[in-house]
Amino acid sequence: MSLNKFFITFLIIIFVGIGAYYFARLGYYPVALVNGSMISARSLNEEFYLAYQYYTSVMTSDNKIILESPEFQKDLRRVALNDLIEKTLIQQELEKRVGNELASVADKKIGLNAEDKKNLEDAALALYGVSLADFTKLILVPKAYREILEDRLITEKSSLEVWLAGAVQKANVKILTLDYLWDKDKAGVILR
Repeated sequence: MSLNKFFITFLIIIFVGIGAYYFARLGYYPVALVNGSMISARSLNEEFYLAYQYYTSVMTSDNKIILESPEFQKDLRRVALNDLIEKTLIQQELEKRVGNELASVADKKIGLNAEDKKNLEDAALALYGVSLADFTKLILVPKAYREILEDRLITEKSSLEVWLAGAVQKANVKILTLDYLWDKDKAGVILR
């Protein structure tokens, strides 16, 4: 009987270990926490890849040497993390203000017709190297959230920049990677 318990315990440990390995391998671990919301390594990699692909498509062949520089890539990753922190703060605020209607309000704000989708799909693939679904998720939806919040702040006689500066100062941000630090005074991510 105790051999069965040992065998079952051993199998559980093996499966948990394999599961943890694949979660880490696929980027489902946090690199930052913003007011308790997790920013995963996968999200950071997607944001970095999007920016990197954009620079690759618009730079001339002479300037592409800059893209291979480790300093440039590290700084681009820092900017991507800063951008994700801002997007998270905007989304958190909109979830408070709009609630469950946020997705439908954002869809209405984006409002693509069939012809726009085809043109946008071609442009997203050419400039960013991503599908329309990824482009929508990574670019259009966050931009719509930003515009929705900006519209609501204008009705309150405020601006997005002022609100964002205050929100970043008040935010509880924890960076969980060794490459970067959160500087509350500069209200942003800095290199270590």
